[in-house]
Amino acid sequence: LSLNAIAITEHINDSSSYFEKFRSEVCRLRQDVDIEIFYGMEISIRDYIGTLRTSMAPKEEAEIILGVVHSYPKNSGGYYRFGELTPDTALSCELNGLMGLANNLSIDVIGHPGGTYLNKFGPFPVDLLRPIFQTARDNGIAIELNTKYSWDMKSFIDLLNDIKPLVSFGSDAHQAADVGSNYLFMKTWSETNNDSKQ
Repeated sequence: LSLNAIAITEHINDSSSYFEKFRSEVCRLRQDVDIEIFYGMEISIRDYIGTLRTSMAPKEEAEIILGVVHSYPKNSGGYYRFGELTPDTALSCELNGLMGLANNLSIDVIGHPGGTYLNKFGPFPVDLLRPIFQTARDNGIAIELNTKYSWDMKSFIDLLNDIKPLVSFGSDAHQAADVGSNYLFMKTWSETNNDSKQ
């Protein structure tokens, strides 16, 4: 595997106070390696128009910004507990949140689309993501191909091939051993699914 650059992103929300330390550490480390390293933020939605859940100014402080749906906002304020929601209502929240991100020109990547619903309620038809991917493509926002949150990889890749948005290849590494796991997953997957375009 040959990479010219990677991005390391950290979760950020309203109460986060560690980003400056994280950024300083990445800047220190990237002076000693031959690969280009970017630092960034992963931020969840505050509402369904794609506002990010942070009091920071991400565009001024990060080199790359992932917008994600980690929780489902209530229109009256606050966030739903997952147990409050039916699968149909949760799916509507997930898709509305992702569409809000697809229209938020301050982000670079939509992270793990559908991943929160998958973890809490199970898989859903990948083609429901089509209008989100189309909007993201039109707005120059990348879609993360995140192998940690995959339930129908063939349909997901076919959809990406059809719509042709920018794609971010993410390992969702939360510990050192996870780094590069996406490459190993996709290598194995492609060897057994060579009828799909890569």
